[in-house]
Amino acid sequence: MGGKGIFKYKQYLEKVIDLNFSAIATEWELLLQYNKLRNQLVHSSEKRKITKELEESVKKINGVEIIKNEFGTEFFFANIFALTDLRNIIEKILDHLNFEKSNSKTE
Repeated sequence: MGGKGIFKYKQYLEKVIDLNFSAIATEWELLLQYNKLRNQLVHSSEKRKITKELEESVKKINGVEIIKNEFGTEFFFANIFALTDLRNIIEKILDHLNFEKSNSKTE
C-alpha cells in the first residue's frame, strides 16, 4: 500500500476494509487543509511563514488568519473556531466510518 500519513490510512480503509469516503468528501477535503497546516507547524523551521500553496489551504480554515508583513506571509490563530471546526470534522468522519463499518457487518 502506497502513500504516507493519512493518505495511507485512507487507502487502507477503502481497499482493505471497503469503506466508502464519498459521503464525507467535503470533510475529508477540509481535513487535508488542516493536514497541510499541521505539516507546516511540525516540519518547518519557519513555523508561521507560509507558501502560496499553503496560503490557499489556510484561507479555507475558519479561525486562521493570514497577515502579510515585512517578514513575508504568516498565519495566526485568530480564535478557537479552527480547533472546534477540526474537532467537528474529525467527529463526522469517524461517525461515518463507524456507520459504514457497522453496515458492512450486517450484509
